[in-house]
Amino acid sequence: MDAAVVGRVFWRGALMRMASRDDLSTCLGSLEARDFVRREAVSRIQGDQQFAFKHGLIRDVAYQTLPRAARRERHGIVARFLEETTGEVAQSHEALAHHRREAGDHDRAVQHFLAAGDQAGRGWAKERAVALYREALELVPENDERRRDIGRRLAVALQALFHVPDAERLRQGLEPAKPAPGSAENRQE
Repeated sequence: MDAAVVGRVFWRGALMRMASRDDLSTCLGSLEARDFVRREAVSRIQGDQQFAFKHGLIRDVAYQTLPRAARRERHGIVARFLEETTGEVAQSHEALAHHRREAGDHDRAVQHFLAAGDQAGRGWAKERAVALYREALELVPENDERRRDIGRRLAVALQALFHVPDAERLRQGLEPAKPAPGSAENRQE
C-alpha cells in the first residue's frame, strides 16, 4: 500500500523510508510474481531500484485502502525522499508539488507548482503550464499577495497557449491563420 502513495512508479528507497522492513525484498518479489508490479531495468533515481504498477487500477485500489491520515504522512515522507534523491531537478517539481499538496504543505506545493509551470511554459507544454499555475492558484488564500504574481504567470501562459497554433504553422513554414471575417482582429476602426 505504501508504494501506491509514491505513484504509478515507485522506488525501493521510498518504501524503506515509510517503514523499514527486513522482508521488503520478499514482499516486492511476491508482488512481482503475482504480476501486480514489475521491476524496471532503468531507474530515474540513480542507485535505487525502480518498480511500476502493472495497471493504474491496482495502484488506485491500494491507495484507497490507506486511511487519509496515513496517506498524508506518507506523502510528506515521499516528498522528502524525492527532494533528497533528485536534488529538486526540474523534472521532479510537478511530483514534489503533488506530494507536498497531499501532505498539507501548501506553501511548498505552490513553489513547486510554479517551478513546474515555468518549466512547462518554456517549452511547448503551454496547456500543462496553464494547468499547473491554476493548481498553484487554488492553494493560495484570497488575500495572499502571491495571487497577483501567479495570476500574471497564468495570463502569460494563456496568451502563449492561444498562439501555439500560429507558432506551429510558422514552424512548418506556413502562414499564420488569418482572422475570421468580422472578428475583432480583422475589424478596421
